[in-house]
Amino acid sequence: MNALVLLFGAAGAYGTALMFGTLGEILTEKSGNMNLGVEGIMYMGGIFGLIAPNLYEQAVGEGNANPFVAILLAIVAAFAVGALAGALFSFITVTLRANQNVTGLAMATFGTGVAKFAGELRRLQIGGYVTLSNDLKFAFDNKFMPDFLKNIPIVGRIIFNQSEFFYMGIILAIAMHLFLTKTKTGLYLRAVGESPVTADAAGINITKYKYIATMVGGGISALGGMVYTMTTAGCVWIEASLSGTGWLAVALVIFCTWRPLNAIWSSILFGALFWFIYNKTTHGKYMYAIGGNEVAAEVSGVNTGREIIRIYTVAGLMYAFAGYLLAAKSGGAAASMGQGYELEAIAGCTIGGVSTTGGIGTVPGILVGVLVFEVLKIILQFLGVNPYYNYIAQGLVIVVAVALDIRKYIAKK
Repeated sequence: MNALVLLFGAAGAYGTALMFGTLGEILTEKSGNMNLGVEGIMYMGGIFGLIAPNLYEQAVGEGNANPFVAILLAIVAAFAVGALAGALFSFITVTLRANQNVTGLAMATFGTGVAKFAGELRRLQIGGYVTLSNDLKFAFDNKFMPDFLKNIPIVGRIIFNQSEFFYMGIILAIAMHLFLTKTKTGLYLRAVGESPVTADAAGINITKYKYIATMVGGGISALGGMVYTMTTAGCVWIEASLSGTGWLAVALVIFCTWRPLNAIWSSILFGALFWFIYNKTTHGKYMYAIGGNEVAAEVSGVNTGREIIRIYTVAGLMYAFAGYLLAAKSGGAAASMGQGYELEAIAGCTIGGVSTTGGIGTVPGILVGVLVFEVLKIILQFLGVNPYYNYIAQGLVIVVAVALDIRKYIAKK
């Protein structure tokens, strides 16, 4: 029994950060936006939510810092950077009409790079770990509930022995539920996400609702990163501490609804195979037709459901084989192996001319795109550029490539 109580108590503590990350993404998706950049946003929230009270404590002196001010600064800094990331995502996807999935993946890498760079820069500035004094550490993970509540058998140790952020998350979840179901603004937001055409016809400003929901959602998700750093990580910046947390938050939204040079040569081998499939088989022609206009393809007699299943099945097999090649090259396997490769694969396709709107792209173009992207990374390494800049550079390249693609698409329309 004690083991179960400890398990559920720890689940509450560890799950608080995920709660904020998931709530933020739920609000974003209610507006019709799907921000896959939650990983990067939580990373930025984690480091900037720590740097703010760290700078405050340094300014007033250790032992003189007010815990309430420190917590407030952490919340404001984390929410602000998350809202800024949400605004950038909205500008690229709503205003520039770029693909949400590609933009989100770029945001995940860009945000992770910014967070790691900021953490390393602050560490070099102070000449040690980025952390807080013991007094402030206690304030951020303060089990403030009265002892008589904590001492209640089973329930007390699970529910009433948590930090203030646990209860803030619960309150936020309840408030968000009431907002989305009981208020006119919340119902308008849901209408924008569920049927934007109908909402627009009803006079609802779709752009405004998408921007605000995505910015606030980004801010809430960033709070999850801050909470993780200040509670689970003990107010100490550890680069890998938040790795995968943002992706898990996105997965939880669904539940409640992946680079070496050798990969280039293997891609050439399989590129030849896929060039044949894309250009010399009926399945390849159907794939381009579905990507260009799925409705027209279906009207023309294409079994779009069956073809889409085939496409995703073959893609999944190729992703798995790429992982096999990486493990073979490394001589082993780890849970984190291949992290970030999904972005580089998308980057190679985008740079190689594959349209995010579908129906356009060639295998030779993809090979050139992968080669250009890998050459860029090799040049950055050869010049001795700080590795943290690589994430930022990769994210910027993808955002620019997607923006140019969308510009060409709009021009054609």
